[in-house]
Amino acid sequence: MKRAIPAFVAALLLVSCSASAPTPSLEDYQTDVNLFAVQDEVRILQMTDIHWSVGTDFDKEEKYLRALVAKADPDIVMVTGDSVLTGARRDWTELRETLDTLKNSRGRSVYWGLTYGNHDRQGDYKVEDVDSWIKEYSEASSYDVTKESRHHGLYKNPADEVQGRSNYVVNLKDGEGNTLWQLYALDTNSDYYHDGGYTYDVIRENQIDWFKKISASTRKEGGPLIPGLAFFHIPLYQTIYSYDAATGTKTLPEGDFGGALNESKANLPQLEDKVTNPDSLRVYVGYKDTGFFDVARENGIKGMFYGHDHANDFWAVYQDVLLAYGTKTGEGLSYRKGLIGGNLITVHKDGSFDQRRKEGGDFEQILLSEEDL
Repeated sequence: MKRAIPAFVAALLLVSCSASAPTPSLEDYQTDVNLFAVQDEVRILQMTDIHWSVGTDFDKEEKYLRALVAKADPDIVMVTGDSVLTGARRDWTELRETLDTLKNSRGRSVYWGLTYGNHDRQGDYKVEDVDSWIKEYSEASSYDVTKESRHHGLYKNPADEVQGRSNYVVNLKDGEGNTLWQLYALDTNSDYYHDGGYTYDVIRENQIDWFKKISASTRKEGGPLIPGLAFFHIPLYQTIYSYDAATGTKTLPEGDFGGALNESKANLPQLEDKVTNPDSLRVYVGYKDTGFFDVARENGIKGMFYGHDHANDFWAVYQDVLLAYGTKTGEGLSYRKGLIGGNLITVHKDGSFDQRRKEGGDFEQILLSEEDL
């Protein structure tokens, strides 16, 4: 015999169902910035692995970040994870307020976004709190560069079922409302229990599905792919394959790669028989290749930028996509002497950018000296 549900239980169920968040629209993940309405190029500075913590000298670190921005002169800053390590609310407060008050040489405020790294979830706070703190500075769905805004954040994280907390896209528009470039942020998540132990996580399959939907929705029906860049924290397996193609099989042409892998070798037995040069394993990847590289390449992504491995600054044009480590930003946690600063990426109104790193080029390494710390 069926039992009747007590009235108060039924009421709770009704409230629970009615209070559940609606499925966000694809527009909820997007921020429009009409930079191409007033200029022919957009300069994007990648910072990574800042690692502010309870022991950080904020005055010193803020001066360093402002010196880096003064040298790079960007329109946008993208921070690719590990902004904080074993920190507290003050670390996030100082970071967001510093980023939100940056100015470039053109007198304009610098827009900024960030992705989560594996260490950002470690601290005296809940990750939900971090989400709300960053959202306070990222409420706008669009920015008009000819008008001053209260805040300048680009971060989005609507309540959804997509894995991670920093999956969103920035649409760089012209004066007619056309999207000329897109900047994708993705969460590579944190640690993953796999085969009896913990390893790094990955861009998951439902994030890839989300990426495909966003990419399809933002281009005109029957129109060409919109060129894009992707920013995330943990490198992809293709970093290993491209390094091996550059230094092992030597099938990657000279001029299509540069920099170095300086980290110690990662424990990657599943890949040892797949590379010619064992130094290719100086990359700390997640537990598997989820196929994001191929999907991104097929949907217009021209460059991918990440961090995680502080001593590495290798880059390569692999299968027509730029794969590039960010340059470690600041002295937080650890850094390689002479290798601190950021990457500057310049994209143009005609859809072009130079994928090969060179001083004064469309993709260049901005280094500061240790005296700047």
